Amino acid sequence: MQISTTIVLAVRVTVALLTRTFFQPDEYFQSLEVAHHLVFGYGNLTWEWLTAQPIRSIIYPALNVPVYWALGLGGLDATKLLIWAPKVLHGILAAGTDVYVDELAPLPVTHIVLPRTLAVTFALQLLGNHPNHRRTQPLSLGYNHSTQEAIRPTNAVIWVYMSGLLLWRLRRQPRHLASLLLNVAVVGLLVTLAVFLLDSAYYGSPTCTPLNFLRTNLSSVSLFYGISQWHYYFSQAIPILCTSALPFVLHGAWLAMWSPNPALKVLLGLIGWTIGVYSLAGHKEWRFIHPLLPLMHILAAKSLVDVTPRSSGRPAAVSIRKSHRALLLTTLPLAVYVVLFHSRSQIEVVHYLGDLPSEELHSVGFLMPCHSTPWQAYLHRPDLASPGRLWALGCEPPITGQNLTSYRDQTDIFYESPANYLRTRFPGSVDPAFPASPMPSTPPGATLPDHGDWKHEWPEYLVMFGALLHDGEQQSVHRQYYTRLELYRRATAVSASLPSILPGAMSSSGPQPSLPVELWLHIFRLSTLSPLTTRLYVVSYSPFQTIPLEAEDESVTKKTKSALVQVCKQWRAWALDLLFEDVWIECPEKMSSLLGDGSGCGRWVRRASLPYMSSATVSPRPLEANKMLEQCPHLEVLVRKGPTRRDVDTRFEFAAECPAMPSLKRVDWWHVNEAARSGGINLLGDVLQKAPNVQYLSLGGYVRFSSLSVNGTAITLSSLTTLRFLRLNAALVRQTCGWSMPALQHIIIDTVEDVAVLSMFWESFGEQIRTIELGHYLSYFVHDWLSFILRGCPHITELNYYIHFTAIPTFDDEKDTFPLLTTVGLHAQPNMMISPESSGYWGRMQSHFAMMCCPCFPAVKKVLLYGDWSGISSDIRYPFLVQPLLDRRITIERVET
Repeated sequence: MQISTTIVLAVRVTVALLTRTFFQPDEYFQSLEVAHHLVFGYGNLTWEWLTAQPIRSIIYPALNVPVYWALGLGGLDATKLLIWAPKVLHGILAAGTDVYVDELAPLPVTHIVLPRTLAVTFALQLLGNHPNHRRTQPLSLGYNHSTQEAIRPTNAVIWVYMSGLLLWRLRRQPRHLASLLLNVAVVGLLVTLAVFLLDSAYYGSPTCTPLNFLRTNLSSVSLFYGISQWHYYFSQAIPILCTSALPFVLHGAWLAMWSPNPALKVLLGLIGWTIGVYSLAGHKEWRFIHPLLPLMHILAAKSLVDVTPRSSGRPAAVSIRKSHRALLLTTLPLAVYVVLFHSRSQIEVVHYLGDLPSEELHSVGFLMPCHSTPWQAYLHRPDLASPGRLWALGCEPPITGQNLTSYRDQTDIFYESPANYLRTRFPGSVDPAFPASPMPSTPPGATLPDHGDWKHEWPEYLVMFGALLHDGEQQSVHRQYYTRLELYRRATAVSASLPSILPGAMSSSGPQPSLPVELWLHIFRLSTLSPLTTRLYVVSYSPFQTIPLEAEDESVTKKTKSALVQVCKQWRAWALDLLFEDVWIECPEKMSSLLGDGSGCGRWVRRASLPYMSSATVSPRPLEANKMLEQCPHLEVLVRKGPTRRDVDTRFEFAAECPAMPSLKRVDWWHVNEAARSGGINLLGDVLQKAPNVQYLSLGGYVRFSSLSVNGTAITLSSLTTLRFLRLNAALVRQTCGWSMPALQHIIIDTVEDVAVLSMFWESFGEQIRTIELGHYLSYFVHDWLSFILRGCPHITELNYYIHFTAIPTFDDEKDTFPLLTTVGLHAQPNMMISPESSGYWGRMQSHFAMMCCPCFPAVKKVLLYGDWSGISSDIRYPFLVQPLLDRRITIERVET
C-alpha cells in the first residue's frame, strides 16, 4: 500500500503543532536555542558549545536559522510563529521519513519523537531518506555517512557495519570497489571539509566537532549523566521504542534469521551490531538507538505480512488482521497523553512568563534541575537577555577531569538542602527593584569551584517543581515574601510580594487559622533578627557595620527563638531552623546529640561561638567541640571570643585537632596565648588552613610567646577580602605580614595603641588596600593617626571614619597626594568628650570637611554621611559647612544604617 504523501505530511505537521509537552532538554538546547542565539544574539548556550573544545556542530541547529531569520525580517518573531514555524519544518522532515519507509504505518512512538527538534531524530531521517537508485548509491553513501557523523558522530557505528559489508561483497570486483571508494572518499572529504569550515566559522577558530565529541564522550564526562547495565538496550530501550509492535519486531527478527532473503539478514545484523557496540558504553539512553527504529519497523512489517493470509485473487494486496491492528493501536491513547499532557507544565510556565508585559517581569529564576524548560527560543524576551535577569541552576559536568565520585554540580548542591541553599546564597530580604543576580550559576564551560561561588538576588518570579512547596522547603521561600502565583500540575511559579504584618494576629491559643503561613514566618524572622545581629553574619565589607563579637541584643534574640519553638508543634516546625542557625557551644557533650545522631539539626547552623573553655585539652581524647563542628556542614561564621573569668583556670595540656570547614566564610578570632600552644581548633593558623574559603577575618589579641601558626608556617588566604583588627600588638602584626592575601582590599582598624606597629603591614600590603575604616577609639581623637595610615595606602579609593573620634589630620600638600580616593564616609556617632555646644565642636567639623577640598584629595567625588546627622543638618551653620564641597561638585548623601 503506497502512503499518500499529502496525508502523511498533514498528519506529521498536525502532530508537531499539537505537541504541548516537554520531552528532552536537547530538543531545545542543542537545536532551537542555538539557532535563536545565532539569529537574535541572545539565548542560552550549554557547555557543549562554550567549552574550549566544542563538541556540537552548527549544522543541525542551522536548519532553523532560515526560519528565525525570515521571521525576524518580517517582524513576526514576537508572535507564536516563532514556536510554530520550527514545528512545521520538522513535521515536514518527519513526513519524508514516513514516505521513504513506505508501507509502514506510523507507530505511536515515532509520532512522539520524530517531529521533535532532536539531532538524533534528524539522523534517523537521514537514514530513512537514503535513496535507492543504483547510480546514486556511492555518492549517497558518502553523503549520508559524513553528514550523520557530523551531526551525531556515534552513528559511525552504523556505517562501519554497512560499509564493511559492502566492501567485503565487492572484494572480487576491484573496478567497482575502486569506484566506490573514490566516490565515497571524495564526497566524504568534501562534506567533512564543509563541516569543518562551517563549524570553524561559527566558533571563530579551527574546530573539528566530531573529533571533539568522540574525545569528550570517551572520557568520564559521559558517565556523569548516568550509568546503565549492559543489557539496558535489550531489556528497556527496545521495548520503549517498539511498544506494542515489539512482538512483531521479535517475530520478524526470528523470520529474518532463517529467511533466504540476504537483505533481511543484513538488516538484522546491522541492528544487532549497533546495539551490541552501544551496549559497551557506560552511559546509555534509549534515544541513542532511535535511528534503528525504521529498520525494526521493517522487521515488524515482515512479521505482519507473513502471518496474514493472502487473497488468492489479489496476491499483491495485504490486509493486516484486525487483532494485530488493534494491538498496534493500543498505544495511541498513550501517545495522545504524552503529546498533550505529560510534562506539559514545563511548557505552559514558559508561555505564561512570555506573555507577561515587560513592566511586570524584571527577573526570573528557575530552581529546577537544569534545562527543565525551554528558554529564549520560546520566551523571546530581549529584556531578560542581560546577565542575571533570567537564570537557572547549572549542571556542568566534570570537563576538567575532576573525580566523578565526589563531583557535585550546582543542582546537586541545591537539592542536597534547598532551604540552606536559599538561606546562604540569597540575601536576607527581597529587593523590590529585583536586580540581576551577580553569579546565579557557573558559566557553561568554566571550571566549577569546589564549593561553588554562586550568589543570587531574589528574582521577581521563581519557578520550581511543586514538590519543593510540599516538603517543608516552602518555609524558606515564604520567609522571603513570596506567594504562589500559578500552579501548572508539577511546575510552580511564585512571584514576590511584600505583605504587611497584621496587628492583633497572635493569640494565646497559637496562630489563627486564617493567617497565611508566610506571614507567620515573616513575623518569626523579624522577631529573631535585628540590624545588630544581622551584622554578625556579614562576610563582605560594608561601611560602619562593625560591632562587638556579640551583639547587645543577641541574648534577647536567643530567648525569643527558644520561646517560639515551645509554643506548639506547628510553631516548632516553623522556627526550629531559626533556633539552630546561631549556636553557643558551651557544653559540647550535651549539644552533640542535638546537632547529629540522626536529628540533623546541624545542617541549620550558620554561626557557631566556641568559648575557649569548651576546647580545653585536659586529656588526649578528641574534643567534643570538633565533633560538633563536623556535624555543621553549612557553617559560615566561627567566633572565638577572648577569655572570660570562667576561662582563667582552663588548661591546654595536650594537642588539639581541627576539623575541615570548607563552608566557613568568616572567622572572628581573639588570640589566647595559652590555648594557641595546643594547636588545632585553638590556633588560628590551623583553622585557616582547614577553611580555605574565608572572606572576612576579625583578629585581635596580644601575641606574647606563641605563634599564629604552627612553627611559623606561611598562611595563604586566597579568598580573604576584608581584615578587621580588633586590638593588636607588634608581634601580631609582624606575623600577619608573612601571610599571603592576594585578594585583600578592605582594612578595618578598631583599636591600636601605637599606630607605628602598622608600618610593617603597609610595607607588605599597603599597595593593594582600597578601603580603610577607623573605629571610634579615643586614641584616634588624641593623635593624628589618620594621615599616617593614609600614607601607607597610596591606592586607597574609600576612607571611612568617625568624625567626632578622629583628630584633624595634617598633610603636606607637596608630598602627600591620594589621586584615587573618590569616596569619604563620615559617621556622626557622638563623643562624650566633646559637646555640640563647645566652642571647638564646629571648628573640628569644618576642618574635616575642608580637608576634602585640599590638593591632597583631587579625586574626591562623594561624601557619605552615616549615623544621625539630623541635629547637625538642622543647624544654621550646616550650609556653610558643606558649601565648599558643593562648590567643587562633590555630592553629599545621607546613608540610612
